[in-house]
Amino acid sequence: MSAAPNWRTHNAASLKSSCPIVAGTPAGARASAVVYSLVETAKANGLEPYTWLSHVLTYQPLAKSVDEIEALMPWNLHPDRLAFEQIA
Repeated sequence: MSAAPNWRTHNAASLKSSCPIVAGTPAGARASAVVYSLVETAKANGLEPYTWLSHVLTYQPLAKSVDEIEALMPWNLHPDRLAFEQIA
């Protein structure tokens, strides 16, 4: 079992209600929209959002080209690759 939170059980309304201070400002609303978009895009591509975000935040600073950044997009990653990296 993964230590990652189960993002699939959360929806936008429950995430917003869990952090009303952040979503109570225009900047907070914008930040929330970005997070919701990332989570839903990962899910739409068959990825577990926490695992994918962890992967991106680990490898994006190391990317040296647009192609390397593009390779981190959820539509370019296979769920098995992320699962293998999480085990290793």
